[in-house]
Amino acid sequence: MDKPKPNTRYTHGVVAMAKGSTQPPGSGSSQFFVVTGQDVGLPPDYAVMGKVSKGIATADRIGKLGDSSEKPTFTVVIKKVKATNVVARP
Repeated sequence: MDKPKPNTRYTHGVVAMAKGSTQPPGSGSSQFFVVTGQDVGLPPDYAVMGKVSKGIATADRIGKLGDSSEKPTFTVVIKKVKATNVVARP
C-alpha cells in the first residue's frame, strides 16, 4: 500500500489497515479497523482501504463492545463483506 498523505484523516466509517508500531507508515498486516468516532485524530500512518457505505450502524454497535482500555469484551465474527467500486492500481 502507499504511504498515506500527510493530510489523511480517519473519520467516521473509514476502513484502514492496522499496523505495528515498528512498521513504516502505509504498511499493514491482515488486520483492519473501522473508525467509529467522528475524527479520532490518528497520525497519517494507516493505509486507508475505503469507507463503509452500508451498515455503519452495525460498525458503531461493534465499536461500543470494548472496555475503557479499548480491549474487546466480546468476539465479533464477520460473516460477509461486499467490496464495491474496487479500483486496481498498476
